Amino acid sequence: MPRYNNPAVSGLMIDPELTQRLSKIENIVALKDNSPNAADYALKAALIDPDDMILLNGLGELHYFGSAACRSHYRGFATYIGNFAPSISYEIYETVISGKIDRAKEVLKEKILPIHRLVRKFMKKREDISMIPSVLRTNYMYMSVGKA
Repeated sequence: MPRYNNPAVSGLMIDPELTQRLSKIENIVALKDNSPNAADYALKAALIDPDDMILLNGLGELHYFGSAACRSHYRGFATYIGNFAPSISYEIYETVISGKIDRAKEVLKEKILPIHRLVRKFMKKREDISMIPSVLRTNYMYMSVGKA
């Protein structure tokens, strides 16, 4: 049974120590992780045996690249960019798993960051009115842009 850590939606966070305990439960095999900070990704990767649980970055190419640069064992990522430019997302995945971190960094700079800049322009025009504390929430406008 996969689990999903998404504090921007739930207002709750599965911390690294709890994730480690969950990884030892036989029928929990994977975690899609939307942790809002790099320290949580690094701690989870350090604490969890890759044979116990598969870790997936839930926040796309940038977080996946960051995890890989820290030699974390996140095996993949979820992305809105894959809805309209799957070849770019796959290029990041492929360059990271083949150890070509410098090339992955170039792809991020040349292809991913321009998309994020465009989406930020849309996000600035839409106020987030969630009751969830601002530190834990995300403006999900990027999903609408990606799907459109």
